[in-house]
Amino acid sequence: MLTLKAQGMLVKGSLEDLREELYLTRRAIQYIIDCLWELDKLPTFNQLHQMFYKQLRSQGFRAHQCKQIYKYALSMVKSAKRNNGKKPTLKKLSTRLDKYDASVDLENQLVTVKLRNREFKIKLLHRKDYLQMGIQPIQTEEHTFSRCELEESCCLRR
Repeated sequence: MLTLKAQGMLVKGSLEDLREELYLTRRAIQYIIDCLWELDKLPTFNQLHQMFYKQLRSQGFRAHQCKQIYKYALSMVKSAKRNNGKKPTLKKLSTRLDKYDASVDLENQLVTVKLRNREFKIKLLHRKDYLQMGIQPIQTEEHTFSRCELEESCCLRR
């Protein structure tokens, strides 16, 4: 997997709607982390699916988004328990997205993100050669997005 940080400007959708979607996603992930933390033995991925899928879908999350939510929560709890740490608390607004919920168009430097029932388009603000240098050799199935501190821009981690 390859990671690339790039700044972008929101060109479709409102910043408030994007913040709300990221906030709702963070709340869902934290809820699952809290539930998993109380268990003595962590469930398998299939058990997680049975426990949380219907609940997340009823909140409007897309099918692939649900999978990424409980997959991320499980990895956070596993890591914390393995290292004898304390319960993870999410602070940043971020989400992991499957290839079905995000697409990257390097030619037009445009990222399309689908969160629940909303679609956002982010125009990347870097030179094309900077972006192609890191992304071209590898295609991944996950995209991770997080909000920057800057008012009108978003960060993209891929």
